[in-house]
Amino acid sequence: MALAVWPSQLPYRPLRSPYDMGQRYAPGTSTEMEDGPDRMRSGSTSTWTQLAYQLRFTPEEYEVADAFVVTTLVKGTRRFWMPVGRPYAPDPWPMRMVYLEKAAWKAKPIGVVDMAASFNLNVLDW
Repeated sequence: MALAVWPSQLPYRPLRSPYDMGQRYAPGTSTEMEDGPDRMRSGSTSTWTQLAYQLRFTPEEYEVADAFVVTTLVKGTRRFWMPVGRPYAPDPWPMRMVYLEKAAWKAKPIGVVDMAASFNLNVLDW
C-alpha cells in the first residue's frame, strides 16, 4: 500500500523555530568485553528523529488537516510523506517519511479563528 502524502494546500513549516528536537537518534548498543572497554555500536541503520511540531491553520486548512489525520491516516496511526527540512533551509523542503508519535494530534484555537495543531513528528533520515 502506498503511503499518503501531506496535502499540498496545507502549511508544513512549524511555528517553533528552532525545532524542539526530543531525540536525534536511538542510543547505541553496548557489549561487555572480557578484556578492555565495552564495544559500542549503532543500534540501527535507520535514523528516526523526533521533532516537536506546531502548525497554524486557517479554519479551512484545519478541516483538511483534521480529515487527513483522522480519515487518511486512520486516527494518526499510519506513516506518510511530508515536507520536512532544517529550519534554515529554503523552500521547498524535501519529502520525508514520517509518523505521529503515539498517533497523538492536539489542536487549540489561536486568536479569533485560527487553529494550532501540536504533535511530535518522527522523521526518517532527517
